[in-house]
Amino acid sequence: MNRFSPASVIIVLVMVFAVAAIMVGNTWAAEPSPAELLPTPEPPEDAKGPLSKPTTPEEVAVEEARYAADLSRRGGRVAASGPETAGSTIELRDRVLTLPEDAYIEMYTVHVVCIEGHSCPETPLHMIRRGNSRVEIDYSGEILFEELAPGKESEFDWLKEVLR
Repeated sequence: MNRFSPASVIIVLVMVFAVAAIMVGNTWAAEPSPAELLPTPEPPEDAKGPLSKPTTPEEVAVEEARYAADLSRRGGRVAASGPETAGSTIELRDRVLTLPEDAYIEMYTVHVVCIEGHSCPETPLHMIRRGNSRVEIDYSGEILFEELAPGKESEFDWLKEVLR
């Protein structure tokens, strides 16, 4: 019968702990890869797209306040979201859109995250609800999404006419 002496057990345990310590130490002290050493490029001053958009909640709040103040200064109603926005005005790039009294802004989006190589909508985005139908438009006036209730296929024809 083979028996391990206490000294051999201690030696084996010390070796296991030494190997583990070396492995953990190498993991913590590993040299960074060359890609990790590259500096992150700064976006150009006139950048368009996701890098030039607000990224923190504070920046988003500032952008929303600026948008609301600008629209209000020009005599428009401040469009946030919810049923109380029925009949409000929405500022797009080259026009101001007035919603019908039975349509409202269901959702207002100031910031989007875009995937490189894919198109990125111009913010802000407005999700407009009318009854059980809704449509989403971006700042340029492009319709991004349309969901129409059965029998209500012409619910947003007025919007399509204005956006032509």
